[in-house]
Amino acid sequence: MSSCSRKALALLSSVFAVSGLALLGVAVSTDYWLYLEEGVVLPLNQSTEVRSSLHSGLWRVCFLA
Repeated sequence: MSSCSRKALALLSSVFAVSGLALLGVAVSTDYWLYLEEGVVLPLNQSTEVRSSLHSGLWRVCFLA
């Protein structure tokens, strides 16, 4: 393995490690970090009606119908 590829591998793994720690910090510090909405297309006018939604995080989960 050449030294150029070792440097690239070390840099790439460092970038992924820092981004993983940053995402972990966001997940721990915020209540809700996953927003999910499920919609149904109405056949008459092709509009979308939201039937249920979910706000989720590590500490709280909220279902909205």
